[in-house]
Amino acid sequence: MIGAGILLAAAVYFAPWRRLTPEARPAPIDVAGAAANGGPQQGATAAGEPAKPAETAGTSATGASKQGPKAGTVAPPVTTPVEEPPVAPAVPVVAVAVVDMEEPEEAGAPKTAISGSDALLGRVAAPGAVSPEARSAIQRTLTGYGQALTLGDMAEALRRYPAMPAARQEQLGGFFASGGRYSIRWQVTGVQVNGNRALAQLSGSTTEIHGGAFGTTRVVNEQVQLERRGNTWELSQIAQ
Repeated sequence: MIGAGILLAAAVYFAPWRRLTPEARPAPIDVAGAAANGGPQQGATAAGEPAKPAETAGTSATGASKQGPKAGTVAPPVTTPVEEPPVAPAVPVVAVAVVDMEEPEEAGAPKTAISGSDALLGRVAAPGAVSPEARSAIQRTLTGYGQALTLGDMAEALRRYPAMPAARQEQLGGFFASGGRYSIRWQVTGVQVNGNRALAQLSGSTTEIHGGAFGTTRVVNEQVQLERRGNTWELSQIAQ
């Protein structure tokens, strides 16, 4: 009985239908290639179907790259550039020297009475008309001095005002050396001549110019003194 059972089991085990066909046998695994590439290679599947290629990160099965916004990133805002209006270049200030002389009084106009002490001290001229020559010479002296201040010409300023105090010479020379200039607008009135001395009322403004821009402006309202040297009038006292 036992022997018949063993024979039956052997017949079943070695039956032809139990044998696997070559197509059904599992594909061998390339252990050496798997070790070289860092892992087992995916070959044919158990059913003999070709293996699908593994999808890498960011790539779909069709080979198209998958791109998307990264977590935590914000797209920069789109701004439109603003065009700045063109800026015109600054025009430097030009110093000017304007010295206007009053018109002489008409003949027959009443004269202002003066005291004898004023006439003796030379503070005012004695009664009488100022000659056109003297008036023109005084105007040339004041205009020349004003132009020297405008051009920064120290030599010309001293020629018109040789009695300039030393402190004023130092201050004016330093101002010219640093590029400073003066722009003047003077009005000369009340010219009075007494021999070789003359007085003139000066009014208007004197403006400092430095670096091509206006600076401090001083109001002018003073009486200047002049002395005649031959045919030339020179300033003997002026605060400008």
